[in-house]
Amino acid sequence: MIVNIQSESDDRSTDDVITWIKHLFTHIELNCIFGEINVNDINIGLSNKGITYKLGKYEVNEKSTFWYRRGIVDFNRNKICSDLKIEKNYN
Repeated sequence: MIVNIQSESDDRSTDDVITWIKHLFTHIELNCIFGEINVNDINIGLSNKGITYKLGKYEVNEKSTFWYRRGIVDFNRNKICSDLKIEKNYN
């Protein structure tokens, strides 16, 4: 399992959470994201295998998750709305 955690670099409570997760769940890969995330695309995939959600380059599925604690997520609304499309894939 991959856990992507977004927070601010000076947030000590996130540091405590990361230490706790590493201690209790040694099989989890942690990616810490400090600072602003620029989102130019959002993808949601529906299939008979499950649901995937992708916020920029961070994907949420059965193997990966995204945990927003603190920080800035900058949505490029003009880009996202101009590229909007819906796709279904049922194999």
